[in-house]
Amino acid sequence: MRAVLGVAFVLVGWSALADRWRSGEALVVQGILRALGFGSVERYGHELLAVSRTGHHFSAVVSPWCSTLALVLLFFAGVLVLYNVPMRRRLAGLGYACAIVIVGNFVRIVTTLAVGVNRGPGAIEPFHDGPATWFAVAYVLAALFVFATVLIRAHLRPTR
Repeated sequence: MRAVLGVAFVLVGWSALADRWRSGEALVVQGILRALGFGSVERYGHELLAVSRTGHHFSAVVSPWCSTLALVLLFFAGVLVLYNVPMRRRLAGLGYACAIVIVGNFVRIVTTLAVGVNRGPGAIEPFHDGPATWFAVAYVLAALFVFATVLIRAHLRPTR
């Protein structure tokens, strides 16, 4: 029953939040880029429009694949589905894991757009599909490791 609840939570959460979450991520990315001196980035919903230093215009979309919402919902579902782990530990694991994927994703999107602004839109795809993707794999694995470690530690206490 808990597994069904977890799957339902992810599906309902995604349906209810996907567009607003992605627009919020785009807003944060725009704010970070402007704080870093990239004032030529405008946001329209979950789409970012930019002008590169070479004068080329390009757009970047925070697509469902680029969003952290699915991972955040997955970790929340883990908290709902798991049992025999104190809620305090589950919430700590959730907080750490979500912080890792959200911050990591902002770093990935911001650096990808910064590459596009600095080197032109032709540089985005090779960077996005290479280093940025490997970085995403690394921070997702790190989040899973931290989540699991926090949960497992509840069962590894030495007995006296």
